[in-house]
Amino acid sequence: MRERVLVLAAAAIEHRVLSRAGVHGVWVRETEAAEAVRQIAQFEHENRGAARPAPAPAGARGFGWGAALLHAAILCFFHLFTIRPVDGPFVRHRGEAAARNILDGEWWRTVTALFLHADLVHLAGNVGFGGLFIGWLAHWIGAGSTFAVLILGGALGNFSTALVTDLEHRSIGASTAVFAAIGALAALAWRRRRRLGESRGRRWAPLFLGAFFVYFLGSEGVRTDLVAHACGFLSGILLGFALDLGGLARTPARPAVQQIGAGAGALVVAAAWLLALR
Repeated sequence: MRERVLVLAAAAIEHRVLSRAGVHGVWVRETEAAEAVRQIAQFEHENRGAARPAPAPAGARGFGWGAALLHAAILCFFHLFTIRPVDGPFVRHRGEAAARNILDGEWWRTVTALFLHADLVHLAGNVGFGGLFIGWLAHWIGAGSTFAVLILGGALGNFSTALVTDLEHRSIGASTAVFAAIGALAALAWRRRRRLGESRGRRWAPLFLGAFFVYFLGSEGVRTDLVAHACGFLSGILLGFALDLGGLARTPARPAVQQIGAGAGALVVAAAWLLALR
């Protein structure tokens, strides 16, 4: 049954797993029944007697240590670059997420602010705490797609913050992107539990847990920006739903998809910093 569930998930066929009187079954819509049978039959025919394992489901990859370590390395590099007494203050001033400047058209600040930190404590929090969720997200969707989610989700979070706060609001830090990763994870888990036909309480638990993290972990500290964290979380939820609807979270990530995600994210970051320091 589990093998057939993986086949249907890979084919993006909506299904539910139901248990009645000790008998487990996989149910699909009547309009998709013929296609479901064809996909399962094709899989069983191609893998009859094969030594290789069945295709891995979404989330079957190992924990994304590489993505977490790369995230930490990038943030540490930028911090070393921006704490220099000569040009550090100028770089921070040009890269911070200043609401007035963002709304005046300096969109690049929504990206550059994600790589700036006030001090080592601020940096350590985003490297350690953020690495857990970034590695977990990479476990689900791959490192390249995770990088794209961090950049886009963090930028959307900073832009949304500029819209809902006063014009003098300023912020820096990767935490907005980290909470976008948490939002994406919550959305992906919600969609997966819905497809498996789990109860409403279990289905909504990931979203409530994500909101718990935003409130209790995203509101601690004197300089913590709860609004930016909440906006990042909501942006991540939207991206998580988009990833799942696009099928990128339900099948093993193809190398081309990861390369496109990483490349697009890197181009956006490079363009943002070039515009900030021009």
